[in-house]
Amino acid sequence: MRKGTLKIRNSRPVLLLIFSTILVLTGMPALRAQQRWSEAQANTWYAQQPWPVGADFLPSTAINELEMWQADTFDAATIDRELVWQRASE
Repeated sequence: MRKGTLKIRNSRPVLLLIFSTILVLTGMPALRAQQRWSEAQANTWYAQQPWPVGADFLPSTAINELEMWQADTFDAATIDRELVWQRASE
């Protein structure tokens, strides 16, 4: 091998990776432009959606939503008391 040359064995995967990366990066802006809705389209879609219903509740005795439901730390009395407080504040 001559000095200053670099021989890459099995260069096909490397070239494929470089080519795919270039393809993905050059196609991204066009893809994003097609996927974005106009403000009118977004407002039309939103107007057709039903009113959002749900709750985000975590009792004061739980650190996170998982602890709230674990057998060792489930605290029905606190949950009931705090939900009554919520109903009273409505």
